[in-house]
Amino acid sequence: RKHIKKLKDLIKEADELYLATDEDREGEAISWHLLETLQPKVPVRRLVFHEITRQAIEDALTAPRDIDEDLVQAQETRRIIERLYGYEVSPLPWRKGGP
Repeated sequence: RKHIKKLKDLIKEADELYLATDEDREGEAISWHLLETLQPKVPVRRLVFHEITRQAIEDALTAPRDIDEDLVQAQETRRIIERLYGYEVSPLPWRKGGP
């Protein structure tokens, strides 16, 4: 709660919010949950980079994107499968049908 309040206070002073979690479905879901929790009044952009270097971050800043709702839904589906059937079963649909 303390961290969320701090983030909300910082966003009040910002012109934009950049979310830079991992590019996979878990990272996309984390960005989505942050967006839902923080409810910023400023524009929100999603940054994607594969290494933490100055050049990679600068490149990501030139090509921000929106949150990929399909990846968020894929993560939510996997979470449900894991809770209903266990963690051993959840990889099966991804092996059979792809990511």
